[in-house]
Amino acid sequence: MGKGAVIGAGATLAEDVRIWPEKQVPAGAHVEVSVAGSETLRARTFDEEGSLTGTADTDLTPEYCLRFGLAVSGCLTGEIGVSGAGGQAAKACMLAF
Repeated sequence: MGKGAVIGAGATLAEDVRIWPEKQVPAGAHVEVSVAGSETLRARTFDEEGSLTGTADTDLTPEYCLRFGLAVSGCLTGEIGVSGAGGQAAKACMLAF
């Protein structure tokens, strides 16, 4: 853990995960990859309808959408529906999913 890094209450880090200086891990987060450079973690949230929410290319990067899709596909069987609010960023995230 780097100097000045903060790990929120109840957060867990996978083995060999490194947190760079001055980075913050939100309370209750489960971190599986190292947090370095300009990366910022935000607690991922679902709205009351169960939709994943966040800001495109900040919270919901194509890489995050891909990882989320892989996690979902490993847990569920059958078909999975994916939709977005439109716009280029939403389409890119849906394609990554």
